[in-house]
Amino acid sequence: MYYFTSSDNEINNVVQSLSIDSWYKNLTYKPKIDLIKIDAEGAEFCILQSLKNLISEQLPILYIEINKIALERFNTCIEQIEIFLNNFGYHYFYNTGPRNSKNDNYRINRLKHIHHGGNFFDVLAIHHQNTKYSTNKLISIKYLS
Repeated sequence: MYYFTSSDNEINNVVQSLSIDSWYKNLTYKPKIDLIKIDAEGAEFCILQSLKNLISEQLPILYIEINKIALERFNTCIEQIEIFLNNFGYHYFYNTGPRNSKNDNYRINRLKHIHHGGNFFDVLAIHHQNTKYSTNKLISIKYLS
């Protein structure tokens, strides 16, 4: 795995980028986006900001890796992600079953605040108006405050 170092910042390479909102806006056919998975080794908040309009318009389910140390490399934190998503009305869940194992036993638990999930985990963010939010569809929810 590669992480930028201070000497990397001294290299004058320009990297062109395009926000997800700009990309989506320029599509001829605009499909409904139901789910977005973000695992970017600390750049998760930057990516969320780049799709602010898409989130606002479509309220997709978001599956985001939370890694406190990686976020700090991008001068951001878990709380910034939560504040950003709270503005859209998202609720948070995470898996307390085995992670990345041969026999995944996914047990979903509700989080009142994202940081209650710890320093390294995946958060499932679902808008309360999403049809998949119904507690009948979220099996065995345990609320963790």
